[in-house]
Amino acid sequence: MRCIPVIFLLGALLGPLSIVHGQQVSQPTISDIGDIQPADPNKFYKKPGYSPYAGKHYPERPLFGDEHVHTAWSVDAGLSGATLDPVAAVRFARGEQVTSASGQPVRLSRPLDWVAVTDHSDAMGTVAAIRQGNPEMMKDATLKRWHDMMNAGLEEGSKATFELVAAQSNKKLPPALTDPKWAKTFWEQNTAIMEQYNQPGRFTAFIAYEWTSNAGGGDNLHRNVIYRDGKKLEMDGGLGKENRRQAAGDSTQRQSVQRSHVRAADVLGRRDDQGMGAAAATV
Repeated sequence: MRCIPVIFLLGALLGPLSIVHGQQVSQPTISDIGDIQPADPNKFYKKPGYSPYAGKHYPERPLFGDEHVHTAWSVDAGLSGATLDPVAAVRFARGEQVTSASGQPVRLSRPLDWVAVTDHSDAMGTVAAIRQGNPEMMKDATLKRWHDMMNAGLEEGSKATFELVAAQSNKKLPPALTDPKWAKTFWEQNTAIMEQYNQPGRFTAFIAYEWTSNAGGGDNLHRNVIYRDGKKLEMDGGLGKENRRQAAGDSTQRQSVQRSHVRAADVLGRRDDQGMGAAAATV
């Protein structure tokens, strides 16, 4: 009779027995990372937590691209030896092999998902026309001299670059170079190229350019202007003349995000299984 208290005392110290009359008694399942079925915090915390990011879901697949690309159509790049035009630049971004200005074959290790060719708006494309010896431009003595310098090599081409930039900054460019018809011609070509290579869901070619303030003396301010829409909306989408943009709050522009040819919506809404990937070279 005196042993009974001792047995109950040992039972209290050791906890519940695992076996009772030959049957296993279920125990709480505990792992090295805590309770496998933790209590629901919502039962205890009625107010939102202090972390603003709790409960948010972020994109799991980043899309890689280049938002500032110059080609031979930009004055600075073209005069400094760049020979690839926007077509070659977009093909290169898509993962295709192109021939560089040095004559070597080049290709990205992995294609980009999007690109914005932002050639300078001022005199866009004209530097390439000068290098190629456009007959109408060669009638101007200054443009003819720059043509000869550009084709004489990188050193002379660099000198022509500084001369042209200085003339631009001081509003002394030859009239043959500033004729509005050149801006219209090359801009139409630029937008047509982006339309040709834009593939919704696979590769996004943004319509874009770089704007410069030309404050004077070369102390310029640069801004990249990237359109979220395609050429169709720019031309006949009900927004008026080509390139005229609506205010950010305009309902027409907001609705345009839903259109299939809209560039920005395509990039943001692309699914994880889409993109150029390894198939880029075969496109």
